[in-house]
Amino acid sequence: MTTTTYVEAPSQPMPWLQRLRNDTVFLLTGFPIAIASFTVLVTGVSASAGLLITLIGVPLLVATLYAARGFAWAERRRIGWISGTSADAPVYRSWSRGPLGWLETLRDKQSWLDLAHGLLLLPVTIVSWTVAVTWWLLALFSIPWPLYGHAIESGNDSGSRDVLRHIGVDSYAGRSICYVVFGLVMLVTLPFVLRATTAVQVRITRSLLADQ
Repeated sequence: MTTTTYVEAPSQPMPWLQRLRNDTVFLLTGFPIAIASFTVLVTGVSASAGLLITLIGVPLLVATLYAARGFAWAERRRIGWISGTSADAPVYRSWSRGPLGWLETLRDKQSWLDLAHGLLLLPVTIVSWTVAVTWWLLALFSIPWPLYGHAIESGNDSGSRDVLRHIGVDSYAGRSICYVVFGLVMLVTLPFVLRATTAVQVRITRSLLADQ
């Protein structure tokens, strides 16, 4: 069987702003997809294990493996899009109807790798999604601090003190400068952090799903 190529490599390097946008979309959308994958596959595996003694669990497990294959197909498309290089699908065992086809599916190594990826994807995307959201929020919160910092501080209890006051920055102007500088640092490092986070997630996915 021949492998399927989803995405052609781009002829020119991607502009950094477009890369930042794509990395952000990839990381933020990965979390809800991982929740759906984890929920469907855990439910299928648990139900099939419980019904295995009645033999109903066997076709249910096969159906779960095919669901994992569908999620794997979608993830190959995602990593092909974000990396700009093809994500080749490995060769699966030939499918046939009936119990013999079920046996071939259960013996298929790649089907189990698809299932493992669907289950492992959730903890991976929790970390990558948290990194993306944290960097974006810290940059967007800190840079415009001088515009709304007074409103936040006036709404706090009189005894509350933020981190900057604890380290001796008592003036509002001083705190504003610190927040802006911190936000700019987060903004400057944002493309590199998201690129590295995306690269790690793509590498994990390729190791399980892509044809080596």
